[in-house]
Amino acid sequence: MILTTMSAASSPTDYLGRSINEYKFKASNGPHPSFSQYRAVAMRNTSDSLKVENLYARAKSLKADDMLATRGAKDVKIYQSIAPAVVLVVSDDGLGSGSVLDKKGTILTNWHVVAGHNDVAVIFKPVAEGKKITKNDIYRAKVVRIDEVTDLALIQVLSPPANLHTIGLGNDSEIQVGSDVHAIGHPTGQSWTYTKGIVSQLRKDYQWTSESNRLHRADIIQTQTPINPGNSGGPLLSDSGHIVGVNSFKATGEGLNFAVSIGEITRFLSRSTNRKAQLAPNAAASASSSRKCEPKVLVKRRSKDNKATEEILDFNCDGKADGLMTTPDNTSEAVYMATDTKGNGRFDTVYADNDRDGKIDLSVYDLDGDGKPDLIGYHANGDINPYKYEPFVSGG
Repeated sequence: MILTTMSAASSPTDYLGRSINEYKFKASNGPHPSFSQYRAVAMRNTSDSLKVENLYARAKSLKADDMLATRGAKDVKIYQSIAPAVVLVVSDDGLGSGSVLDKKGTILTNWHVVAGHNDVAVIFKPVAEGKKITKNDIYRAKVVRIDEVTDLALIQVLSPPANLHTIGLGNDSEIQVGSDVHAIGHPTGQSWTYTKGIVSQLRKDYQWTSESNRLHRADIIQTQTPINPGNSGGPLLSDSGHIVGVNSFKATGEGLNFAVSIGEITRFLSRSTNRKAQLAPNAAASASSSRKCEPKVLVKRRSKDNKATEEILDFNCDGKADGLMTTPDNTSEAVYMATDTKGNGRFDTVYADNDRDGKIDLSVYDLDGDGKPDLIGYHANGDINPYKYEPFVSGG
């Protein structure tokens, strides 16, 4: 239980639901907090947030795929054998798909599915068709390699489930104009949906501009296989069930769907470094004029009981408090950082550094705003994000 791992003097749950009003002081530049991950927490809460309540809300909104009965025998076989290796990739700002490549939990997807995030959530297909997703089905994954040029990315599940299903890679010989291809993904929230079409054309060194105003270039496969937002990052499959492309984007018009080809995928997997894409001219000019928020310490003070140092934090540079770090004088007690991720003036997430090594060990989350903990996160190797979530259970 969480309370047995905390100091006897306090618990992170003591901070949940507390009003921030008592900490709103006139801004003054205080010293940098002792908690070494302060800036990482700040940036997570302002720009790269992966709030578990948002992920759960997205997961609950998914609709089960109910098209199985309409498929032919070959289609059913492809779906049943491949769908368990297609994952749902979830961030705070979108949904996408991915393909499990190995038993370690390495997943291939699009760069634009994970763009702007160091971590995303992954959901594996339930064994029972149409089963509702729960919090316990959400796995944390790190973005380990990106290629903005070809719009590809690799993510790694931190603590993958046992007995993972995987998808094998195909080759160029399986891609012919007129050949059947298949896709499995989550278009517009319709989870684990199967579609089928044909290869319309192979286009070498194709260039396109994404919604993020990046200039992409890759060998692509033009298909009539229907794809929509949520399919991005999922596999384009040959009749043999091998990956021959990553479904990436569609153009205006009927049946104009595009996947990054297997040749580009193979080259991407052989590289060990990231690649950046150029911005479109107008986007580049806008980016150069933008300024990044630098979170600040508003004030440093003694706690009311004079047993700890409190540092009041401004994460979003508006001069108002939205974080509090408490460092007890007793070095056997944990350091806590309470944050207001919803912007409503009450703490809803608390991080704990139990052994005072400057790294987060545990975190607790109030998902419904009632001031009580709903979820606990476990951290490892200094990672700002949990590798595992569990429902919170109080007690000793």
